Amino acid sequence: MSSSNNKSQTTIDLNKIFNTNDTTEIKQMQTEFESNGWCFVSLPKQLIVNSDLIEQLTQFFESDNKNTWYSKYSPVYGYSKVNHKEGIKLLTGSYLQEFANKGLIPNTLLEPLNYLSQMLDAVTKRLIEVLDQHSVFQQHPSLSNLIKRARLPLKNEHFGMLDIVSYFNDKSGFQPPQNGESTEEVNCVPHYDPGLLSISVLSTHEGLQLKKMINDEWIDGPLESNIGVIWLGEKASRITKNRLKAGIHRVIYPRESKRRLTVWYEICTTQQLKDISDKKTNEIMAGGMVTFNNLPGAAPIPVLRNERRLDFLMRFEQSHGLTMTKAPPPRYILPKHGISFPTDYSNTNDRGAESSVKQSRLRPRTNLSSKSQFSESKISKRSRRNTPKIFPKKKNIHLPHAKPHEEDSATPTN
Repeated sequence: MSSSNNKSQTTIDLNKIFNTNDTTEIKQMQTEFESNGWCFVSLPKQLIVNSDLIEQLTQFFESDNKNTWYSKYSPVYGYSKVNHKEGIKLLTGSYLQEFANKGLIPNTLLEPLNYLSQMLDAVTKRLIEVLDQHSVFQQHPSLSNLIKRARLPLKNEHFGMLDIVSYFNDKSGFQPPQNGESTEEVNCVPHYDPGLLSISVLSTHEGLQLKKMINDEWIDGPLESNIGVIWLGEKASRITKNRLKAGIHRVIYPRESKRRLTVWYEICTTQQLKDISDKKTNEIMAGGMVTFNNLPGAAPIPVLRNERRLDFLMRFEQSHGLTMTKAPPPRYILPKHGISFPTDYSNTNDRGAESSVKQSRLRPRTNLSSKSQFSESKISKRSRRNTPKIFPKKKNIHLPHAKPHEEDSATPTN
C-alpha cells in the first residue's frame, strides 16, 4: 500500500479541547481513535518546538565529540546510537532532575528539555483528564480507576517517556515496501506502542507514516511545526476491549536523503519501566525464537544462547528500528515435533477382514429364485427338529467391509 497525501486528514484542535472543553472536537477525536487509533492535532503553542531548540538538537547530533556534551553513559536512558539513528531517551517529572544529576543530559540541552518536559507533562495530564471525563476510555469517569486499570505509574506524579531521535537516512530514493520487515527496508518496522498514548510534536523531514485501518493505507505524518500526532498504545486498546484501536505506525526511508529530527512523548506503563530496569535487562534469556505482540505480521526473531536481555534488545533495535522501551515481553514460539509411522502397513485385524472379504467374493454363489425362497420358508419347525444334526448349527457371521479407521475418516477439527 503506497503512502497517501495527508491533506484530507482531519485535524483535531487541542486548544479548543483544553480552553473550552469543546465536545465536538472530543467526539471527533474519539471517532478517529475508534477507527484508526490515531489522529492529527493542532498543538498548543507551549508544545511547538521552536527553531532555537531544533538548532541546538541538530548541533548536538551532528557533533563529532558528543562525549564532551555529557558526562555519563547509560544503556537505556540518555544518549544512544545504532547503525541508522541516534537519540536521547529521558523520563520526565522528578526523574529528569535525577538524570541531570547523573550527567545523562547534555549541558546545553538541559534547560530547553526541562521546559519541554514540563509542558508535555501538563498537556498530557490534562488530555487524559478530559478524555476520561467524556468517557472515552471507560464508561464511568474515574481517573484513579483509569490509572489502576491501565497500570500506569502515575499515582504520585504525572510523568512520561521523552524520545528525541535523529535518523541518518543514508538510504533514500526508493519506493517504500508494503510494510517493511527490517531496517534494510525501513527505518522502523510497523508497530504499536505498549503504553496508553503518545504524542509526536516534531518531525523535520518525511518518514513517519500511520496506518489507516479502514482501507489498509499508509498516511504520511505531518511536517508542519504546529501539527502533531496522537496515537494510542496497546493499553488503550486492552482496557476498552479493542473499541479504541492501537495506532500502527512506521518510519520509512525518504525520497531525499536528509537527516530527520523527531520528538515524541509516551504515557508509559509500569511494566515498561520494569522491563528496562537494570535487574531485568541483565537477565539471561532462554535461546529460541520469539515474537512481539506489537509487531503485526513480523517474522520470529532468534534469541542467541546465553544472550542478555539488554544485548538482545539492542540487537533488536538495530535490526527492526524499535527502541527497547517499545518492546513488550517477548513471546517464545515453541518448536513443533512430529512422529511418523509406516504408512504401508495396516492394522492386522483389518488385513484379516479384508482377506476374508476377498475370499468370499471369489466363492461361487447360488442364486435362489423367489419360489425356492418361499418354499424354504414353509419348512416346518418339526421337520427341522427331526433332521439329524451331523454338524452343529452355524452361527451367522457378519464380515465387516474393509474400510479405513474412524480416526482417519473423521472430519478434522481446529
